[in-house]
Amino acid sequence: MMTYFDPEIYNKYNLSPNDRAQIGLYENIINNALENARSEYAYISKNEKNPLEVSIAQKQLEAIKMVEDNLAANLQDVVVAFIESYDEEEFEKYQAAGREEREKNKLKESQASEEHDER
Repeated sequence: MMTYFDPEIYNKYNLSPNDRAQIGLYENIINNALENARSEYAYISKNEKNPLEVSIAQKQLEAIKMVEDNLAANLQDVVVAFIESYDEEEFEKYQAAGREEREKNKLKESQASEEHDER
């Protein structure tokens, strides 16, 4: 059971490939649903003439943000549960692979940034 949240340990990079794919699927489903709702209420709040409907749409946008934050926290709980289920050897293997991937990503980002700066 997790007693202290350490983002260096409890992140999706330290998951098994299957667990990471599952989290990615959950993220996509959640993000698509939230974006559909957000775009509908954003359209209403910008284009509706009735002030009451505009107010309701704006409140719904606020509620969507709250739901989004809550779902992100719940998804993080799933990441923690996956990681907590690994034995020490499994976790160390996934953590090493995750560390390597993060370093590669940072290198790619810095190279892209340097290329952008040169232009």
